[in-house]
Amino acid sequence: MTAVKKVVLRGLVRSAEKFHQQINLEAAQAILDESRLRTRLNSVCLQIETALQANHIQPGNLPTPSRRAALWFFYLRSEQHLRQHLEMTQNFQTTLIQRYRLRHTPPTIKFYYSNYLYRVERREHSFDFTLHQGYLHAPKEIQKVLCDLPGRKRMSKKTQTILRDYSRSDDFRHIQTQLDQRGKAIYRETEAIGANYHLKEVFQRINYAYFDGEQPLPHLCWSPRPTRRKFGHYNPATDSIQLSRTLDHPNIPEYVVDFVMYHELLHRDLGIHLKNGRHSAHRTDFRRQEQEFAQHDQAQAFLKKLATTAAKH
Repeated sequence: MTAVKKVVLRGLVRSAEKFHQQINLEAAQAILDESRLRTRLNSVCLQIETALQANHIQPGNLPTPSRRAALWFFYLRSEQHLRQHLEMTQNFQTTLIQRYRLRHTPPTIKFYYSNYLYRVERREHSFDFTLHQGYLHAPKEIQKVLCDLPGRKRMSKKTQTILRDYSRSDDFRHIQTQLDQRGKAIYRETEAIGANYHLKEVFQRINYAYFDGEQPLPHLCWSPRPTRRKFGHYNPATDSIQLSRTLDHPNIPEYVVDFVMYHELLHRDLGIHLKNGRHSAHRTDFRRQEQEFAQHDQAQAFLKKLATTAAKH
């Protein structure tokens, strides 16, 4: 496993795909060899750790597909997690084979650290069924709802509510937290330097002006390409602040870049809370503190105009 183009680990996502295939092949034949699978898993994890150390990075510095694959492998490294993963995969495969009469072409079941709750991909006489790893401890009633999905063309509102509510449960979020345990990124100078603005300088300016210099340095980076409406994002899992490359332009005033950095640092400082089962980030206290930025109104007006102008192109 080697690094290419900065921090991409070649073959990592493909390794995850192959691991899924091996699990499903053995599950269909009822010969799951946990010891052999664990040996292969440990080998992949060692390759990932070696590549990370060689490039002086953490999983959070990897592009999203590679980061998710790495954290998924590290999660499965636990003997208990691997056993639960294998048992649930086999249970789902057995249920779906019987329900949809797919003994000759068994479905591929993938419990994975995905960016969606589930996905069904049709193939000739069968399907691939990807489920978020958070469903690993799902009770029987949730498993039944999930197993109904491949046979439906459209999900009912009732099913949407059931799955959404479970994704907010303590069991689901506990697995999400375990997946993210090693997800933090570290600051890399090369990713913070733009053509016109250096994000570390922007961060330090805002940190001392509004946070008494107490904010530790997060991972800072510019987006891969300019974006039209979203100008900044804070990812708590990786402790990363990303600003849109749209802002790295000589026509963008310094106070605008500073304001976006301030906005994201507020998210980091205040956190995200659950309100009525929903994530709430822009609460009253957030908006109140946001207005403490010295050129708040000018920055907001500039960004609104920028978003409108960009959308027309």
